Order: sequence, then C-alpha cells, then structure tokens
Amino acid sequence: RYLEPLSEDGFLPVALAKVHPRFQTPYRSIMLTTSVVICMIIFLDFSRLVDISSMAVISQYTATCLAVIWLRVKQPDRERTFRIPGGVTVPLIGCAVALWLVTSIKIAEVQFTMGAIALGVVISMIYHYVGKKTVAEAT
Repeated sequence: RYLEPLSEDGFLPVALAKVHPRFQTPYRSIMLTTSVVICMIIFLDFSRLVDISSMAVISQYTATCLAVIWLRVKQPDRERTFRIPGGVTVPLIGCAVALWLVTSIKIAEVQFTMGAIALGVVISMIYHYVGKKTVAEAT
C-alpha cells in the first residue's frame, strides 16, 4: 500500500493508485508488491528474508524519526497534532536504537536493502521530475 500515496503524489505511475471498485483497495500496488515479494521468497532463504524485512522496518522507523527532527527544527512554528515528550530527544534516541539494531543484520542484507531503497528513490524522483500526472491532475 506504500505505492498508492506515492502514485497519488506523482512519484510513480498514477495507475498504481487505482482503487478496486468493490474492495476499495489499491489492488495494482498490492499486486506489484506481492509479485516482488513472491520472487524474493523463491530466490532467497528464510534467514535473508528475515534480515531484509527487519532492515526495511528499521529504515521506515528511522525515516519517521528523522522527519520528526527535520520538521521540528525547520518548521518550529507549525501547528502540531501531537506532542513528543522531550522534543527531539525521543526521535534521536530512536535513530540511535535503529543504528544499533542494524549492527545485528548481515552486511549483505543491509547493502541489498539500502540499494533497493536508493533505486526506489531514484526511480520515483525521475518519474516525478519528468512531469508525470498526479491523481488530482488525472481526474
């Protein structure tokens, strides 16, 4: 489901944001993600899958912590819907814990995951900057 908002914002093809008429789910995004995961299941062993999955979760958690820090520093006057006790201290601790957790993952899986993330960022940025339509523009 992560592909749906990226598609809605114009970072991936708008077709990936298409919602199923009956179930109201982004079925094309789900099918693409499922296909990639099935390929990984076929070609990778369980230990590598666990490490890659852990690295993916840690990456998402770290990105959230860094976004909180960035927004608190760059937009201090922005209205906040929630308050974090300790300000940016909690997200900084979160980043430190994430870094510590990464040390328990094999380097090959860290490299694979970071490479996949980098590839995804490059693809989405290229797609976004060549002027593709967002969902709002497509309707």
